[in-house]
Amino acid sequence: LHGKYLISSSAELDVFSRKELQLEDYFRSYSSESMGGKLLSKPEDFKTKTDRKRRDKSVVYLPKQSTRVYFSSYGDEGLQRDIYVSERGKDGVFGKAQLVKGINSSQDDDFPFLHPNGKRLYFSSKGFNSMGGYDIFVSTWNESTSAWNAPENLEFPINSPDDDFLFVTDSTDQIATFSTTRMSAFGKVTVLTINNPNTVTIKDTIALAKVNTDAAAKESYLA
Repeated sequence: LHGKYLISSSAELDVFSRKELQLEDYFRSYSSESMGGKLLSKPEDFKTKTDRKRRDKSVVYLPKQSTRVYFSSYGDEGLQRDIYVSERGKDGVFGKAQLVKGINSSQDDDFPFLHPNGKRLYFSSKGFNSMGGYDIFVSTWNESTSAWNAPENLEFPINSPDDDFLFVTDSTDQIATFSTTRMSAFGKVTVLTINNPNTVTIKDTIALAKVNTDAAAKESYLA
């Protein structure tokens, strides 16, 4: 229903790097030099009993400057993945995780990345107005309400009928990296480093973003 609107643009991605990698460790190919932190498999301290039972292997971004860490979890009930936040105290210990209000949908929400400026939260969701599988969304922090604004879909060509996730941008907003299952072999993902189309004019350099409409029927690899 949402796909026709979201792919109405004919823009293509300006791609610097394209790597097809195994799903288990694809995130290790992301450059940590400019993201203001590092990506790693979710530590045991952030896992609930349900996470362990369901063998949750989600990815967590640990920022260098912020004391808050955003991550996904099945929580205590385990109905779907939602995004939580935990704040580190002066003693270095993270407090009890809280469900992030305003950005969780009725379906899986995952792969949060807090921009180095602390005012934009990128994440992926199968809900809201996703065109199929995971789509990448962004929410901005509202100073007047002290809450996250309604998420916005990054749309085509960032998103496709396949899974698109773990969007990470540098502090200058010029370069971004994200992962996708479009044109990827089964069990693998493609990691793309691109000119960030949110701040840079998109060039017609590569036909990567031409989405095969048959992909909408393809099974999501990220359960």
